[in-house]
Amino acid sequence: MPPKRVLDPILTLPVPSTVNSVCFVSPLQESYDLSKPSVLDDDDGNGDDSDSSDDEEEELIFRSSSLVQKSDDHQYPPSRGHSLTSLHGRFLATCHQDSGEALLWDLQRNKRVLTIQTNRDGGGLCVKRTANTSRIVFQTRDNQGTVSLHAIDQQQQKQQQQQEEDTTSSSIIRQYSTNHQGFCEAAPCVGDEHLIALPCGEETKVKVMDHRASEPVATLSVDGHGMITSLAMIRHPTGERNVMVCCGAEDGSIILHDVTQSTKCTTTTSSTTTTMTSTSTSYSLGKEPVLTVDVTPSQSKNETKNEHGTSSFLVGAGLAGDGEEVLELEPAKAGRAVLLKASFAPDRSTFLQNNTESFGWTVQQRARLSTCRVDETSYGKPGVGICRFRPDDGRIFAIGGWDYRVRLFERTHGQPLAIIKSTVGGSLSALDWAPDASRSGLLASASRDVNIVHVWKCYGK
Repeated sequence: MPPKRVLDPILTLPVPSTVNSVCFVSPLQESYDLSKPSVLDDDDGNGDDSDSSDDEEEELIFRSSSLVQKSDDHQYPPSRGHSLTSLHGRFLATCHQDSGEALLWDLQRNKRVLTIQTNRDGGGLCVKRTANTSRIVFQTRDNQGTVSLHAIDQQQQKQQQQQEEDTTSSSIIRQYSTNHQGFCEAAPCVGDEHLIALPCGEETKVKVMDHRASEPVATLSVDGHGMITSLAMIRHPTGERNVMVCCGAEDGSIILHDVTQSTKCTTTTSSTTTTMTSTSTSYSLGKEPVLTVDVTPSQSKNETKNEHGTSSFLVGAGLAGDGEEVLELEPAKAGRAVLLKASFAPDRSTFLQNNTESFGWTVQQRARLSTCRVDETSYGKPGVGICRFRPDDGRIFAIGGWDYRVRLFERTHGQPLAIIKSTVGGSLSALDWAPDASRSGLLASASRDVNIVHVWKCYGK
């Protein structure tokens, strides 16, 4: 097993209040030159990876840019040198529980450039980037459970003195009243900028919306598992028909739905592999609530050549759990983070019997991941509050724990790569990779206990 590495942040960003969620954003940029006479009207001028255990694994080369910081005086200087270069043109959105606002930060200048005020009379719950990286989903815990889709624009004005002045703005594309009063977060679709999964007032249902339409694409029910506690959604890149919604549930299960098929759910509690002829299936991870889920295409070499409608995904999940309860579990079930591979494929046996094509799920557990050490003296804090795959290639899986740390794992077998520890304590509430993280290595994290956001550089080129 390779040694775990400890990283230092390249930027520590003080924020005005508690942060629930963060996401990197790439504003849609427009530029115009005010130093030249305009011939237009005043309003013009805007101008292969594999998940198979038989495939060779490439060694992930570790590259870390570190900024030495003193933790005793609570002074957080801006980044210097190479760190500034890596943050050029980088923007981060933060969602704030107390104020109910979403803020946009220019990381190179360490400056707030936009405030999204909603006047919804509720705290901020989450902010998430869509497949269009200039758009974000903003959710608040107001009486209507409002979720809104925003377009972020940046205008660059070139002044007479050859200086550039940036103006960043936000416009609402769509707004939904979900009536959801819980903590389940909306989920933009990976691979489809138009789709979003929304929690409902009835906590066992989820609606899939296309922001271009007024009616739901699908309404999915999860019965017999308690309330839905987390959501993720993905469109597989090899097939337009395959959109999967993953629901984390209160009873420790995840429920997988194929949105393009019917929504009747079939349940199984296998701890290894399960195959069901159904459009939906559930898989039990334990007895504690599934607080977070994330999905990424499996990108297996065999699947990209498949012509029979098979769609495979990797699913990452994190569960609640205190040390005393986890200590009573057998080692194979003690890890609070789980990596699964889920495939939705034609059932050949049904086709041979009925001469009609029928699909079924196959779910396989790839790895069970542990966080901190649990013992009878201190018990520890093994719960996982958030997990994220690296978005542009899915090769690294990051989890944010109740023990104040971010841990990085490779996705094939769950081998540990690095541990990220904040300079101050707090259960991790927010975690997001930059859209180009396989190149830039940028990862942001935040805690509910302190008004600070950290930005890290790990495994970038």
